[in-house]
Amino acid sequence: KERINQSFDKTWIQTVGEPAFLDILQINSNPESLYETLTTEIASILKTLDGQKRYIDELRTRYNTIYELNYDPSCDDNKAYEEEYHDLAEIKLKEYRGKIIEAKENARREFRNDFLAKLKSNFDTVISQIEALNDALEHAKFGEDSYRFVASPRREYLAYYEMINDPLLLTGQDIEAKDFTEKYEDVIEDLFRQITFVDTSLGSDIRVELERNIEKFTDYRSYLKFDLIVTNNHGKSQRLSRTLLTKSGGETQTPFYISILASFSQAYRLYLKNERNASIRLIIFDEAFSKMDSERIQESIKLLRNFGLQAIVSAPPDKIPDIVPLVDKTLCVVRNNTISTVKEFQDMQA
Repeated sequence: KERINQSFDKTWIQTVGEPAFLDILQINSNPESLYETLTTEIASILKTLDGQKRYIDELRTRYNTIYELNYDPSCDDNKAYEEEYHDLAEIKLKEYRGKIIEAKENARREFRNDFLAKLKSNFDTVISQIEALNDALEHAKFGEDSYRFVASPRREYLAYYEMINDPLLLTGQDIEAKDFTEKYEDVIEDLFRQITFVDTSLGSDIRVELERNIEKFTDYRSYLKFDLIVTNNHGKSQRLSRTLLTKSGGETQTPFYISILASFSQAYRLYLKNERNASIRLIIFDEAFSKMDSERIQESIKLLRNFGLQAIVSAPPDKIPDIVPLVDKTLCVVRNNTISTVKEFQDMQA
């Protein structure tokens, strides 16, 4: 009893040790047998504790090595490591969480600003390109008609378009600026909800729809509609989009050639009148003018020459009478089974 009182806390003896000992006596009342049983159990427990201690020491050593600490890995208490845990869990983790939230918010704001800025840049670029195309078409006529390209915002995305082009953003204001958010808060949230909503529980159908939205709303062309305005010599104008389905095949090919020629003129930068802009200016047409009548074919070739482009035109034989008088050279390709020959065409009536 003296040894027990010296080795253990009095309260523990009364509340834990003595009751447990009395319970064991109910099962095994033989002191010698009880001592032998408990001694064996204690030895087993000590062996387990020793193994656990070595494992803990190994973990401590590994932790010290990874994080370059000089704590004693074999100490009996765990005070140093508990203090380390408390410092990480209660202090540094809170700091890290705050930094993560701040970084996430900064990334979100930067993404939104960059996204709108990129779309605005694309809008400006396409408007500039259309202006260049119209410059190329300014002095080009197709018969008695003149052509002009236009771009306008789609009605269903007008709110997005107006937001992206709002002068408030041009003044260098952030998307989170008070004036801008008060004006477009709902529009901003609606747009970015469709392209940034992420939920791991989303079904495959919703994911596919989200991917479509991302592809659609990141493409500046989704916000715009394009048209070609045709003006006759009396000043009457028509939009191609409203008349295209009512026209014949030859009439629908005409705006196609107008668009192609203007695009190549802009791509070759023919509006820059200097030597540095010298280029081959090559444009190739296959099955050219297939649905056009003689008058439209001749007008197309004249327009092509007016643009200053060098063309290689492949056309069926029935188009020769319309094409030959207006081109520099005509080559005739004749195929006999698997053998093809090319000869210069000579107009015997010339």
